Amino acid sequence: MFSFYPSAEQAKRFDAAMQLALRESVLNIATQAQSVLSEHTLQAVQTWATSDPSAQPTTPLGFGAFYDCIHALQTDNFTTANSLFNEIIDAAPASARPRITQLGEDYSPAAARRFQSFFKSEQTDASGFAPCSPQDARRFSNALIIAMDSLAKHCPDLFQEFEAIVREVVLVAPDGSSQDEFEGGTSFKLWGALFLNAESEATPLELAITLAHEQGHAVLFGMCKDEMLVENSDDERYWSAIRQAKRPLEGIFHATFVSARMAYAARAIRSGAALNRKDRDTAKRAIEQALEIYHDGVPTLAKHGRFTSTGHLVFESMTAAMADFTVKA
Repeated sequence: MFSFYPSAEQAKRFDAAMQLALRESVLNIATQAQSVLSEHTLQAVQTWATSDPSAQPTTPLGFGAFYDCIHALQTDNFTTANSLFNEIIDAAPASARPRITQLGEDYSPAAARRFQSFFKSEQTDASGFAPCSPQDARRFSNALIIAMDSLAKHCPDLFQEFEAIVREVVLVAPDGSSQDEFEGGTSFKLWGALFLNAESEATPLELAITLAHEQGHAVLFGMCKDEMLVENSDDERYWSAIRQAKRPLEGIFHATFVSARMAYAARAIRSGAALNRKDRDTAKRAIEQALEIYHDGVPTLAKHGRFTSTGHLVFESMTAAMADFTVKA
C-alpha cells in the first residue's frame, strides 16, 4: 500500500523497514566476509544486527558507511572494511527528531567527504557541495525554523511526516562544480539526511516548499527499498520540463511526484496562513509552476514508463490524489 498524501505512520514504516534492512544487509555482508574480518568485529556485528533498530536507529552517516564498506571489500581494503563495520555498529543512535546541522562545524572532514561523495556526479551534472559560512548558517537556520513552524501550523500532516523520516537537515554551500542551481538534495544512500543550500536567500515560504520537495524524494526512497519505480534503463531518455533536457524516466517520476507534493504544501500554506500579498503571489506562482511540471510528467510516464509494482502503486495513488487538484483548496 502507498498513499500520496503525507503520512507520519507511512514514514515511520519506511524508516523502520530501512533500519531493519540495514542490519540484515550488514550481517549478510559481514558473514560473507568473515574470513577477512576480526573475530571481535564479526561477533559485534552479529549482536548489533539482532538488536532492536528502534532503540538505536542508524544515522545517515552510518548508512553511508555501509556503502563505503562494500566498496572497501570489493577493492580488498580489508582493514578499512573492518573499521567501517565497527563505525556502523558503535555509532551513537540517530536523533529522535530532526536536527539542523552544519557541514563545516558538526562533522569531521572524513564524514563531510562521505556526504560529498554521494552527490557530486559529472554524469548527471549534480551539484557537489562544501561547508557554508557560519554567518550564512545562522541566517538560513532562522528562516528554516520559521518555515518548519509554518508547515507545522498549516500543513501538519507533511510536517509530521518530515519529523518521522528526516534525522538531520545539513546546511551546505554549492562547491561550484555544476551550472545547475542547487537548492537542496537527498540521497537513498544517506537515509534520513536532507541537505540545503545555506547560501540561498529563499524566504521562509520558499523554504517550506523546498522542504516538501526534498521530503518527497525521501518518501519515494523509502517506498523503493526493494525496487525502483520503473524498469526503463537510464539510457532511455525523455524530455523533462524541470531540467529543460532529456533525462531517465526514474528521474522524471521523482520530479513529477515531488512537484505534486510542492503544490500540495504551497496550497495548504496559502490557504491557512496570514500571508502578505507578495507571499500570496509567490505561493500561487509556486503552485502553478509545480502543476505545470506535474502535468508535463504524467503523460510521459503513462506513455513510456514500464512500471514496477512499486511504481504502479505510486503512480496510481499520485494521479488519483491530484485528479481534482486546483490552485484554490
